[in-house]
Amino acid sequence: MAAGARLKVRNHPWISQRTGGWSAPSFIARCAFFVLGVVAGGLTTAILEILSRSAALLAAGVTLLVAAEWLILRKRLFHAGVEEALWTGGLLLLTVHFLPSSGDRGMSVAVAMVLAVAAIRLLNPFLLTVAFAAASIAIELAGGHRFWGEHDVAMAAGIFCYGAGAIALLLARIQFLRPSHDHMLGWLMVIMPLCGFLWLATQQAPAVRAGTGLASGIFALVALIVGIRRRSHAPLLACMASLGCVAYQLRDLTTLPLKLKLILWGSAALLAALGLDRYLRAPRRGITSHQLGEGRAALDLVQWVGAGALSPKAAPQADAPFKGGGGGFSGGGADGRY
Repeated sequence: MAAGARLKVRNHPWISQRTGGWSAPSFIARCAFFVLGVVAGGLTTAILEILSRSAALLAAGVTLLVAAEWLILRKRLFHAGVEEALWTGGLLLLTVHFLPSSGDRGMSVAVAMVLAVAAIRLLNPFLLTVAFAAASIAIELAGGHRFWGEHDVAMAAGIFCYGAGAIALLLARIQFLRPSHDHMLGWLMVIMPLCGFLWLATQQAPAVRAGTGLASGIFALVALIVGIRRRSHAPLLACMASLGCVAYQLRDLTTLPLKLKLILWGSAALLAALGLDRYLRAPRRGITSHQLGEGRAALDLVQWVGAGALSPKAAPQADAPFKGGGGGFSGGGADGRY
């Protein structure tokens, strides 16, 4: 199914015979079905709330879970959106029913666990990433360990996020049978370092800012090496995201005006990109900057349009002044002069 979606031959008979009856819609249809699943779960909860207020959440949660499992096991839906909404909504309703007043920290832990269980059952990388983000919120609410006074409230949460990204980067060397497991690790290694940076970027202590930039730089370097060795997109995306964090932390390295900083660093990035493109014209470990295959004429057209938009335009010519007296032949301006 993953190969069929990548090659845009999802409904090919050869693939349909080998999927065992499982089906997955396109991304747009999946989003629409997810919204419909949320609406169905909300209406079910509202109806049960009218019938029995005391057991509404419990009954609605069980009903949504049963409906989601029926769609998965009987209708063989995979990443269809509707079963993901029903499964996640059912677990959240059961959590609210059994933990009505657990406080912010307890609720954050419960939501993180619920989303993690739903992500593992549904093989959903987005839910797993949100679960880890909710776990970092629970760590922040717990207070964490204090290393530098008042700035340490977010320190434990930031370390947890960077650690989750590093573990995902380490586990990506394992060859999984399911592409969904690779996607889960890819989301974690890209998003979690960004979450860790956001936890620590608002701190004003110089030691915290220097440590945050150093952590992002080390993670970017390791992700770059891993991405080149394994020829994988996710570590390279994680490298680019972490380099952006490093660039943000270096914004006060000089006292130059903002426009001059943008010009200088943008020029440096452009030169680095041109040098890397020239270096990769000869394949390096299977990676090349040459265009492979066909079907990219639209990108070439966009480049031509951009070049034309940046080219200087000729000044418009002023209209010729009106001259009376008619033309030089047969009158009425026959010779083109008016």
